[in-house]
Amino acid sequence: SPPPSPPLPSPPPPSPPPLSPSPPSSPPSPPLPPQAPIIWHLMSRQTVTSGKAWFRAANQWSLNADDKDNEQFSALDTLEQHRDASGAFTLKLVFPGTDSAPQTWKQTTNPVTASQGGVAGYEPIDVPHTG
Repeated sequence: SPPPSPPLPSPPPPSPPPLSPSPPSSPPSPPLPPQAPIIWHLMSRQTVTSGKAWFRAANQWSLNADDKDNEQFSALDTLEQHRDASGAFTLKLVFPGTDSAPQTWKQTTNPVTASQGGVAGYEPIDVPHTG
């Protein structure tokens, strides 16, 4: 008699169901454009020296506006022209001739047109003096 046949191999396991296609992935977001550098515009200068001072009168927003080199200068009546795309002003207060660092901040209130005190939309940028 012939020798017994070896057992037949087990059938392979059933194939997994086909994968459903995944939704297409979103392309990566493009990089943000570089920030434009801030272009500073002198809006006011108050120089106080011995025996010489300027104390602005109420609603005096323009003084020597055609002479940016004048010790007493103000063009605050044109401040509204300097809002950024978000509607804010970026302001910088400088203390020449001192060791005090400048203060830089944003705000949406225009002090020339504000009908009451206070500041809206304040955002500190570089404010080393807080007290």
